[in-house]
Amino acid sequence: MTAPADPRHAAEGVDTVIRLHDPSRLEELRRAVLSVAAQEHRPQHVLVCTQRFDGAAQAALRAALEPILAWSGLTATLANHPEPEPPDGRAVLANLGIARARGRYLGFLDHDDLLLGGAHAHLIGRLRASGAAIAFGRTPAVPTLVSGPLLLAQGRRQPFTGRSLGELFRANFAPLHSWLLDRARLPEGLLRLEPMLTREEDYDLLLRVCAAAPADFSGIEHAVGLYVQKSDGTNTLPLDATAEVDDLEEEARIFVEGRRRITLLAPAVQRALGLAEPEPGLTIRAWLDRQDGG
Repeated sequence: MTAPADPRHAAEGVDTVIRLHDPSRLEELRRAVLSVAAQEHRPQHVLVCTQRFDGAAQAALRAALEPILAWSGLTATLANHPEPEPPDGRAVLANLGIARARGRYLGFLDHDDLLLGGAHAHLIGRLRASGAAIAFGRTPAVPTLVSGPLLLAQGRRQPFTGRSLGELFRANFAPLHSWLLDRARLPEGLLRLEPMLTREEDYDLLLRVCAAAPADFSGIEHAVGLYVQKSDGTNTLPLDATAEVDDLEEEARIFVEGRRRITLLAPAVQRALGLAEPEPGLTIRAWLDRQDGG
């Protein structure tokens, strides 16, 4: 059952969680934060969550952001995870940000990707019009040549082609900055990423959110951000596969399939999928198998 609107989420502001693992990537982070500052919708707040930044790195981070905050009206919260475990704390960092979010709307942005200026206005418009808990847009990929601090975009392409809830239940086509959440329309306790996951952690959250509450895909073809694919291999996720990466991806695939098998579809979600009479106990996997004739 969806919880009633929480008065703590009454403000119409947007919180954007940005994770950063490497202190040498401050210029890319600045670009990402600038793209949040350029949003038409107000108010905007960024939650920059770092992993094992020492005092000097945290001071450099504050110095990098202060000029943007001074002129833009953007506000920021900085949070650092100092512990040695887990080695890759991307889910832990996301949870740090989620725990500190205060606005009604919540989004995510990798430090090396960008939002377009009307992104949040578009997604909030779809959330308000549809009454959904999550709305989706499109994030074209931009192959980018890296030369020192300079990035040279080399066109756009669209590798993410899904456009419906059923397709999303089969495979993820939605980078984490292509969607926005309305926290007032979500069940309590749902917004938490699995700390053990270092791949597909955002997809696991999407499966749980979209199984629990209505989702809006009507604005999916509207571009809301850019997915930057860098030539130097320093993307948030490496472009070149290794045996270790393959193992992590296989572990994540198994985990996500387990999630499909145990996650129940809420009655409103079943109706959105075309079931006239919702069925108690229907899981994501059971619905997918039914579509495949199983």
